[in-house]
Amino acid sequence: KEQELDKIQATLCSNAAMAHMMLKNWGHVKEQASKALVFDDKNVKAWYRLAKAHQALLNWEEAGDAIDSGLAVDGENKDLKKLHTLLQKYVQKARKARQLRERQRAQRVANVKAVWKHCKGNGIQLGRVPLVKTVTDDEEDDDADDTGDESRWNHHFPHSG
Repeated sequence: KEQELDKIQATLCSNAAMAHMMLKNWGHVKEQASKALVFDDKNVKAWYRLAKAHQALLNWEEAGDAIDSGLAVDGENKDLKKLHTLLQKYVQKARKARQLRERQRAQRVANVKAVWKHCKGNGIQLGRVPLVKTVTDDEEDDDADDTGDESRWNHHFPHSG
């Protein structure tokens, strides 16, 4: 009985996604199609509508993932195959760009780790450097006779005068 209810809710959400598709409310299409897939991940129409929403939002990689998931459920679906052919170039480009970003990030992390290792091995301490000169109460009393010497505070007063 619970499975029946899930199928009905999936159908309702998928139909809501279709209504939003007609109105070109792509964010709502994505939301409703995703809800439908929570209730029934075998709903090919929901996968298709999710892919169309990602296409309209220019989320190529997510569109490709939705198409692949839909084709895994029904490999013969004409609409998904057509959309796959149409978006294949964009999806591949987005996936390659993500892989490149991940490789670059991994390289940056490796470089930072190498610097930390080098510094630790050579007894170099890394850490935060105070940007403002600290003043003790004794220094403040000694400089009480100075007239308006604010240069020691290292402050910038952009709105004064």
